[in-house]
Amino acid sequence: TAQACAFRDAEPDFAALDAEVIGVSGDKDHSTFVEKNALTFKVLSDAKGEARKAFQVPNSMWILPGRVTYVIDKKGVIRSIFNSQLQFARHIYEAKAALVAAAAADEPTE
Repeated sequence: TAQACAFRDAEPDFAALDAEVIGVSGDKDHSTFVEKNALTFKVLSDAKGEARKAFQVPNSMWILPGRVTYVIDKKGVIRSIFNSQLQFARHIYEAKAALVAAAAADEPTE
């Protein structure tokens, strides 16, 4: 919940960086969670774990679903991966830093 709300609160910052936040949940129905926490970004269901498997998201402490933030550019290239079960604020920091770096790398030089 804390991580989702942190991304919700930082969504204007991501919009300013021309980025879209999308959450992925292992729950089949997360509509109550989205509504209760006033999430303004898309939350996709991965009840079968297909996305987790495709992105090789590891379990934390051998049993908890991992918490991983990916920054994927418009061409589908993964620019950054940050994995931490407990450092919610750092997920935001790392994603913003990756977006800034990607934008700088994509700027034409004279």
